[in-house]
Amino acid sequence: MEKFYDDIDSAMKQCRHNDCVLVLGDFNAKVGTDTHGGITGNWGLGAINERGEALTEWCIQKDLCIANTFFEKKPEKLWTWCSPDKCTKNQIDYILIKRRFRNAILDVETDPNADCDTGHNPLICKLRLRLQHKADKSVTKSYIDWNTCDEETLEKYQKLFWEVTVIRASMLTLKNLMHLLHWQKNAYQKRESTSTNRG
Repeated sequence: MEKFYDDIDSAMKQCRHNDCVLVLGDFNAKVGTDTHGGITGNWGLGAINERGEALTEWCIQKDLCIANTFFEKKPEKLWTWCSPDKCTKNQIDYILIKRRFRNAILDVETDPNADCDTGHNPLICKLRLRLQHKADKSVTKSYIDWNTCDEETLEKYQKLFWEVTVIRASMLTLKNLMHLLHWQKNAYQKRESTSTNRG
């Protein structure tokens, strides 16, 4: 059993500290119906056994909670394993998640009608995450100062602006695009002013 948890520890070390980590599997453990400081909820099944105590202690160390014990369900939606003779039903498969992401779990239940050719019922988890894009700080963005660049560069980007229908972010940043539009407006107003003066 120690090797089992050591293997999971090794896998979890590959994750960053702020990652949303989920651990799913057959732990062959019963955690029971008692709550353990935010680690388990009120809706486990049966009484806790030795493996369940080991799982609970490990979750405390890793700051994980056992998600499928936090949702009130009918017993047939809670048990995850049935003996071959159909007489014994237990909750031994779990979905674990970092406690800080506990509210991301919207629902967990088993599907007792699934035809999986196994004594285990699949666990179904509804999860909602807000993903944030992190900019690559190693990439240096370059900007064009439209007020100081030469006419050739201005004409080049002016032509690019009118000819390209889809402008990719790698070609022009939004800031450069706004500068270009501003330059287009000034150039147009300057031409109009010159044309009026000549008339």
